[in-house]
Amino acid sequence: MIDSVALTWGHSIGTAERRARVLAEPLSPPVRLDLEKLNEKLGAGEGKVTTKDFGDGEPTAYGHWQSGPVEVLYREGRLELRASLPKLLIGRNDVVLDEGGVHDALHELVRVGRELVDGTGAKDHPSTPRLTLREADPSRLDYCFQWQVPSVAFTLEHINSGYHPARKTVQLTTSPAGGRTLMYRGGKRVIRFYDKVGEMLAKKDDEIPPDAEVDTLLRYEVQDRRRSHLRLVHENGYRASDVRGELARTIEQLGAMSLYDLDAIRESYGKFIYAVPFTLAALYVAEHDEIYPWLKKNVGKGTYSRWKARARAARLTYGGVDLTIPSNAFESESSLWSMQEATAA
Repeated sequence: MIDSVALTWGHSIGTAERRARVLAEPLSPPVRLDLEKLNEKLGAGEGKVTTKDFGDGEPTAYGHWQSGPVEVLYREGRLELRASLPKLLIGRNDVVLDEGGVHDALHELVRVGRELVDGTGAKDHPSTPRLTLREADPSRLDYCFQWQVPSVAFTLEHINSGYHPARKTVQLTTSPAGGRTLMYRGGKRVIRFYDKVGEMLAKKDDEIPPDAEVDTLLRYEVQDRRRSHLRLVHENGYRASDVRGELARTIEQLGAMSLYDLDAIRESYGKFIYAVPFTLAALYVAEHDEIYPWLKKNVGKGTYSRWKARARAARLTYGGVDLTIPSNAFESESSLWSMQEATAA
């Protein structure tokens, strides 16, 4: 449902006027922490604090630390926590959490964040604000779903042949471990289809299940940084319906691609009266490599080459995989801010 998140509290000192003018949104009070105390507690001596000079005053100091599955980022007035929710909750990131799991993981992220920054308040602000999930401001949410497929590489070729979102640039890459990624970039919304097991192998993840196979688990993610949309998801309580709507809306055209592809293959034969049986035969050959020795034995060399070409075209255009998200994919339909859960926020 939701994989990675980035939650923020406060706002950067020095940017308040700009944000108030450009975004016209209310600003939460700055979170005032002592950067030296944070560095001493979370990563002294590891080069986790840097400075940047924007030419308009004293250089601004930034801190970035990793504590287990949680990243902590701080600059004066602004605290950010990042984490993969499945990794944080159950120690694995090859699973998709349901709504209840996402809610539990968000609570756990805030609890861990409180412990990490405890006792690091600035000298002139000893009463450091208590972090609460309700007052968090999401700056990034990664919505996700995944399918078991016969071949991720084959499915990505199929998607790339017919799926072209407007105003997005396409990038198809292969990692050294063999996993493939198809990414659509553009604006504050990134769409990714990739081999999840291949990604875990590339990152040398220790939590890879022993039965996991490369090229069989297709992960689909939408990385969203549109603050107004994220704020609505937050205010609605991270509901399954909102997440499913974001995921389904992005790939709704994929559900009809199979029929479009069949039409494209048939139309490629022009007015040939046997276009339909030839289309079906090409699909059969594309899905059954074992037919090639028999075919080579029973037809001429030219005919054999033409059938190989037809099968190759069919393989690239017809996915044969149902890339849809079931209506009950994430089960529950409750808000994080229900009376039962609000007490833990």
